Amino acid sequence: MIESEMEIIKKEKQPFLMIQFDFEVTDAFINQLDYDFEVVKYDYYGIETIDYSKIKSRNAKIVKALDQNTMKDGVIVDIEANTPHMGLDFAIRRILRKKEAYEDESSHLDLYVVYEDDRPIGNCEYFLNQDIVKIEEFDIIESHQRKGYGSSVLKRLLKQALDDGIEFAYLITESADTAKENNRDGSFC
Repeated sequence: MIESEMEIIKKEKQPFLMIQFDFEVTDAFINQLDYDFEVVKYDYYGIETIDYSKIKSRNAKIVKALDQNTMKDGVIVDIEANTPHMGLDFAIRRILRKKEAYEDESSHLDLYVVYEDDRPIGNCEYFLNQDIVKIEEFDIIESHQRKGYGSSVLKRLLKQALDDGIEFAYLITESADTAKENNRDGSFC
């Protein structure tokens, strides 16, 4: 199955393919595949929303994209963050499709934008589904990583989930991202 999907990607010269597994994907598993493209692994973390207060963060401006200016800032930062991995064309098409969902109130999918001064430097999705929240598509522009902005977003969205009456959230992040560093104190697993 994986091999056939990878062949389609090669033949059609598609810039991006996402495959999800319900088991841990090891380097040995990846190395046995015949591929010549970048492989990115993602991790899933369950978090009790009440633990938001354990997260160390900086004072950052984080705004829910409710108006066109904030939405535009979120789109711009998403394209900047994702173009190196997905290619410009795919990154643009992807975020414009997602923008439609953000603007549809019935989707329960919200975009939050992170600012340094008045410059957008990151964004993150907040998806409320019945009694759980999913936090993903978590991007901080590379020049602003490791400065506490990601922790600030995570803290803000967990607090939002708690305020929404949600007990648990889960975070999806690239294995190489720094978001999991918050787990050192056991605040989420």
